[in-house]
Amino acid sequence: MNSSRAVVVGVDDKQPHAVKFALEEATRTGSELIVVHSAGLPGQTYETYSAATLFASLRDAGQAILDLTREMIDSIEHDVPVRYVLSPRAPAGALEQEARDARLLVIGTEKASWFERLLGGAIAEHLVRHAAVPVVVVPERDHHREKADVVVMIDGNSAARGPLRFAFDAATARNGVLHVLHATPPGTAPEDALAAQAAVSEVLAGWRAEFPDVQVRTEFVTAHPPEACLEATASAGLVVLGRPSGRPVPLALARPVAAQVVRRAKCPVVIIPLSFRSAA
Repeated sequence: MNSSRAVVVGVDDKQPHAVKFALEEATRTGSELIVVHSAGLPGQTYETYSAATLFASLRDAGQAILDLTREMIDSIEHDVPVRYVLSPRAPAGALEQEARDARLLVIGTEKASWFERLLGGAIAEHLVRHAAVPVVVVPERDHHREKADVVVMIDGNSAARGPLRFAFDAATARNGVLHVLHATPPGTAPEDALAAQAAVSEVLAGWRAEFPDVQVRTEFVTAHPPEACLEATASAGLVVLGRPSGRPVPLALARPVAAQVVRRAKCPVVIIPLSFRSAA
């Protein structure tokens, strides 16, 4: 069963920040919260080993994780409908199935849990390139929960409608400042840097008109994009990035860059399909 416009959170062991972030988003948007844990392994299906001792062990461990998560959510005052899913599918399939029509997919980072599995191989490649919804990666450390400002990285070669739409909506919902960050790699010819900055300013003009109540600050820096993004996570409440769309897109992050940013990020990072349209 898939719930349209739900917030889906994948849990693996202790990831309270990811769960709380997802609960806050579900509360803010009036959505159902779906908590998912995978009791499957890549390359396996329920039918191939449902009666095996291995599956029974994974199932029991997974149910214990969901029970602990339920206790944590029940301890927080909220009025969000919550559904818990223990999936026999492998992680990618479990998350993709439940998040197919979702508003948002949230995962946590810590040790070698969901994030490591997602960015460690074929699972990451599949979800990053094929998931139809925004994916938020929440670090399991202090991540400036009190900060409302949103940072979105764009370049001068893409209209970036998906990331910009999400970023303006997020800044509006949080009553925060939207920081539009453009990073020019060192060694870029001055004329190319100026042309990219002019293109960014032109793209933003239309968005400023559509969202006149959002305070927008534009920053042009000379730095490699991953470094500029990581620095932004130190002071932001949320950083918004584009997702690869199956073809070369200058804005979108290739897998190694995404991994470099998200592994070390100090605040939640959301990776947006470039075709994303607001669910509001």
